[in-house]
Order: sequence, then C-alpha cells, then structure tokens
Amino acid sequence: MPSSSPPLKVLVVGAGIAGTTLTFWLSKSPAVIEITILERAPTPRTAGQAVDIRGPAVKVMKEMGIEAEVLRRGTTEDGNRFVDEKGNIVAQFNKTGDSSKQSATSEYEILRADLARLLIDTTERRKGVKYVFGDSVANLEEKEDAVEVTFSSGSRPSETFDVVVAADGLSSRTRSLILPTDELENCYSFIGGYCSFFSIPSKPSDSKYASWLNFPGGRGVYIRPHQNPDTMGAYLMLCTPSHSTRDPAFDRALAQGQDEVKALIKERFRSLPWETDRLLQGMESADDFYCDELARMKLPRWTKGPCALLGDTAYAPTPISGMGTSIAMVGAFVLAGELSKHAKSREGEVAQALQSYESVLRPLVEKAQKLPWGAPQIANPQTWWGIAILRTLLKVVYWTGLDSLFDPGSSAKDTWQMPVYEWAA
Repeated sequence: MPSSSPPLKVLVVGAGIAGTTLTFWLSKSPAVIEITILERAPTPRTAGQAVDIRGPAVKVMKEMGIEAEVLRRGTTEDGNRFVDEKGNIVAQFNKTGDSSKQSATSEYEILRADLARLLIDTTERRKGVKYVFGDSVANLEEKEDAVEVTFSSGSRPSETFDVVVAADGLSSRTRSLILPTDELENCYSFIGGYCSFFSIPSKPSDSKYASWLNFPGGRGVYIRPHQNPDTMGAYLMLCTPSHSTRDPAFDRALAQGQDEVKALIKERFRSLPWETDRLLQGMESADDFYCDELARMKLPRWTKGPCALLGDTAYAPTPISGMGTSIAMVGAFVLAGELSKHAKSREGEVAQALQSYESVLRPLVEKAQKLPWGAPQIANPQTWWGIAILRTLLKVVYWTGLDSLFDPGSSAKDTWQMPVYEWAA
C-alpha cells in the first residue's frame, strides 16, 4: 500500500470475544489499519459461562497461535454426567481427546471472560490498537465515505471512522443505531428458557466432570469444574413447555433486578435434592451472578454502508448450540480478511468489503442457527415421566456410543469452506 494512503480507521464496539478476535486479525493485516476498541464496561469483564471452540474456529484459534494458552486456561472438564436425585450416574460422556471430533465437552472449553482476557492481552500493545473502557456509542451519522461517532460519556469529542463494527453482544445498544427499526422487528426470538450461572466455592469431593440433574417443571441443576480449583461453575435453568411460552414471573423478576431474580430462583428450586441447596447458598454470595433468557438473533442483513454487525450482535445461534463463540471467531476472521483486501488495494468501497463478509459467512451461520429437533424442551422435561424417558434415551446413547455424533462443529467444518487470506497463514 503506498505510504501516502491514509490508514483505514476502524471502530470496534465491544471487547468481547468477537471484537477482540477481529482486533487480532486486523492488527496482523499487512494493510495499515488503526483500530479503536470501545467497551462500555469500565474494565474487562470477569463473569461469564464456559464456552467452546469447535469446527472451523479451531483452525482460526491455531493460526492465532493461542492454542496452548487456551488449553492452559481451560476449565479442566473431563466430560459430562447426567445424574439422578441421589447423585448416581445415569450416563457419562467423556471428552474424545480429538479436536477434530469433539463430544459434548469441547477439547477447547474455557470461561468466556478468560478467553476475552487472553485476546485483550494478545492485542492491547500492538501497533495501531487502542482500547477505551467505560464508554459507548451514543450516535452514528453516516457521511459520504465514513461514519461520525458521538460517544456517550461526553468526555470524548466525536470522531470519524472509515468502518464501524458492532460487536457488543445479543443485547447490543449499537445494533439499532445501524439498522432501521423495521429490519429489527421479529429478529430476536425467545426459545423457551431462562438460565442463571455463577461461581460457588469448590469442595474436595467435586468431580472433574460436569453433572446435570433434571427436575419436573423444566428445571435443571448443573455444576461443572473451573480452571480455578477454588471454584465451580453453577447453573440453574428453567425451561418452559414451548418456544412461545414465557414465564411471566421470570420476566417480571428480570425487569426488576438481580435480587428479585435470586428470590424467584430460590422459590422455584428450594428443597430439591442432590447439590441444589449448595448452589442456592452459593448464589447468595456469588459476585458473578448472571441470569437471562434463552434466545437467538437472526437478522436479514449484517451490514449497512460502512457499518457491520459481528458475533451475537448479528447472529446469536442460542447458548445451547455450543457454536456461538466459534461462529463469532470465524466471523471476525472473515471480516478482517475482507476488510484487509480493501485496505491494501483501496479498490472498491468499504461497503463492498462488508457485503463480501456477509456473503461468505452466511451459509455457515444459517447452519449453526438451526436448533436440534425439540431443543431445548426435549432435554428439560416438564414431568417425571418425561425425565424417565430422557434418562432411558441417554442410557441408549451412552451404551451405543452415539454421543460421538454430537459435535456441532463437525458438520460445519465439513460443509463450509473457510476462505484463504494469504497474509493470515
């Protein structure tokens, strides 16, 4: 690129996994690109559930050179167990030990916050990269060849960027500043469930296996190991009978705040056997408690002019798919590759580069967004009779070894061809 050409200025909104992965690849590009990462939280976030790296994202991770560090910071989980009310094992599914054919437990399973922190550490000192915490976008105004950005804090003057990428998650505030209201209608889909997760103190008898116990009413109690030996991950889930059935009490509690959500969870789960009381006690003192509804985001388009949406902001495939993080990482790789082509040659418009990102990635996303039949209701029965049927099916899968077919990343890897960007190798 001629030295007289100005750098491509990119604003990335959100310092989660999608935004930081994009920053990594843009900062590695041979083109001259200046990246500003804007994060609403005052510091890097420390909370979050375990996430998996699967399918094409495994190759992206390896080419980033962070595989060893992901493994070092991993959750240490050896597999999944389904248990009964006394803690007896109903069925157990182990890690495969093969990153190309993973089981329900990924070979690359890591807490969301730990992965985001690793990516921030990897990129924050790179030339042309600037992180800004404690601020967000208040307004976007498209100019002839750029976007003028006004910031919420008021302490920063407005600034013009060649590209704006919204990567601030499923509850993005930036999405509605990019796409018109009519295109956002009916794009957010509730799929019939609510899930809370938090950390609790570990105890010597804790296993390196994640353990799941079902109760009637779509209730699930889940406990899994952390990389930190002093804590365990705790999950309490409530699934409604169908995608269209909401729980009014949960909706009210979520609108009122964390204390009301905890009180409702205690009411719904109190006096249940196994580890339930331990989880409820740990929930009271947890400093990383989070609860939200299960949902997915399907937009008619992910780009508009010089603006693009990335990761959960554009195409959240639901938490139960196991592919959200992987799709975000692959999407960031593709977006960086297409933008780098433009920035290096300065041929064509930024908008064309962004449209190429969408056309290349959409087939993979559409496949990942397809829910398995009956999910999540089939795995969270409403009655003891339903739970008995589920346990019978799990035993069949366990004894026949059919769990080897689970890996949601396998079919994506086999049916979607990841583009090659020579500079990224």
